[in-house]
Amino acid sequence: DVTVRIKAGLLNRPGWRAAVALDVRTTSGDARQWLGSGAVGIKPFLAISGTKRFAPHVNVGYQWNGDSILAGNITGAVFVQNSSFQETVTIGPSTSAQLPGQFFYSFGADYGATNRLTVVFDYLGQTLFSAPRISVGKITTASIPTGPGAQTLATITGRKETTGLNNGAVGVKYNLFGQLLLTGDLLFRLDNNGLRQNVTPLVALSYAFGR
Repeated sequence: DVTVRIKAGLLNRPGWRAAVALDVRTTSGDARQWLGSGAVGIKPFLAISGTKRFAPHVNVGYQWNGDSILAGNITGAVFVQNSSFQETVTIGPSTSAQLPGQFFYSFGADYGATNRLTVVFDYLGQTLFSAPRISVGKITTASIPTGPGAQTLATITGRKETTGLNNGAVGVKYNLFGQLLLTGDLLFRLDNNGLRQNVTPLVALSYAFGR
């Protein structure tokens, strides 16, 4: 998906700055191939940062998401069981549902170790509202007269709940020459909520134009 950002400065004072921004995520990626979200996303947020050698920063905002087949029934299949425990499957069109909204917040700091090298560390938090989750539950079978009786078995159940995701990040930025910047980061999870990697590395090159 392609995201468009609009950003405007609020304050610019000695030692710190503040800005508001709005991200609009488009549906340019193919959700059926897991290359996009399948829904428009709108994310307003506030950013505050320092401008000295040790520069703390804080971001806070909320993301609203539209309807997507990834939150609904992507196959359109419906399973029904009658009183005789016979299963029937009906195939219909895909249905959509709203992706969960999220409140996000982060804080950290940049430290200019040298004229070329900056060290960065961050805490990144998210709260997802009414997010679909799966959990292990129990089911009790019917008692058959000639059988062993009712049995309690493990099963997988689905539910929606508000949950939090917490991550940490450390990295460096190195000015190779001119306006060319090399960035390296390690993102690591701080809890066991959600399906995430333990550690996610990132390496990037960026160039600033018009400065």
